[in-house]
Amino acid sequence: MDDNAEQKPDDWRNRDDVPDIVWKLEARRKRYAHRSLAFRIGWTVLAFLITIAGIVMIAFPGPAIVFIPAGLAMLSFEFSWAERILDFALTRGMDAKEYAEHLDKRKKRAAIVSGICIAAAVIGAVVYYWFFHRK
Repeated sequence: MDDNAEQKPDDWRNRDDVPDIVWKLEARRKRYAHRSLAFRIGWTVLAFLITIAGIVMIAFPGPAIVFIPAGLAMLSFEFSWAERILDFALTRGMDAKEYAEHLDKRKKRAAIVSGICIAAAVIGAVVYYWFFHRK
């Protein structure tokens, strides 16, 4: 069956603004299918470890936003559920980028000011706690 016939109309593969790295991932996924069983088992174990490390980094310091997508990309070579999650995240990310690009200047300024206010509030709370509530 043709790959395009299985795709939904809003699938990221039908878009023009897909980053090059995504197409490289698709090419690697095709080459991966021809690897040995030992390589595939090792790859899958490593992918699960990277994904779990990323999930742990949500609660603890670390670059979870890097590890989780990297682990899912690796898992997507072997598991269709990981590929679906990655496709969903990619589609939503590209939609968010497109939405942000089409915002008018007033909304962009409001978002920037809101982000600065939130950052200032968090920093203020940390400083207040540090100076007045430390034992």
